[in-house]
Amino acid sequence: MVRHPRTVEPLQAKGTPIFIRNINNPKKGTTEIVQRGFETADVIKSVTCNKKIAILKIQGAGVGYKPGIIAEIGRIISSIGVNIYSVITSQTCINLLVDRVDAQKSRDALLGLEEGAIDKIEIHDRQALVGVVGEGMLSKKGILARVMNAIAKENINVEMVSSGASDIASYLIVSEKDVDRAVNAIHDDYFPVQ
Repeated sequence: MVRHPRTVEPLQAKGTPIFIRNINNPKKGTTEIVQRGFETADVIKSVTCNKKIAILKIQGAGVGYKPGIIAEIGRIISSIGVNIYSVITSQTCINLLVDRVDAQKSRDALLGLEEGAIDKIEIHDRQALVGVVGEGMLSKKGILARVMNAIAKENINVEMVSSGASDIASYLIVSEKDVDRAVNAIHDDYFPVQ
């Protein structure tokens, strides 16, 4: 089970402890959610996914160096009430992760930008986001390599990676058809059934 930070903020403000138990075996182990994180030996504490995302691929030779282009894209998307989950860039492509239901209206809103630095905007809506969470993602060597290896053993292609923005989480984009197998592969590698 994954809890969004906003759902625990009221409890955190009052200092109320949060305990999570395994629904299949509630007497075996309890996880306590605390304000200050701590690093465990294997680092990874949870694996989750979002199957309702889309990627807007904003492509063009100039997107990597045109000043203000990301700010302008963010302003336009914000003006139509759409939240951008993440931005992953290269010199020729800006990738926006948005809710699948917002993908088309986001693309439509950005079409005016196609003149100049932007050549085309594509929607990729058959992807899913896999989140790997744990304190120490950056400080312990080999964590992301182990995650990628677990997925590769299942012959699943990782289409995009976002890691390093925080020491607590890394995100992978895989095909929607592969997401359950990817989550299970990581989970089985870090939390083997005993």
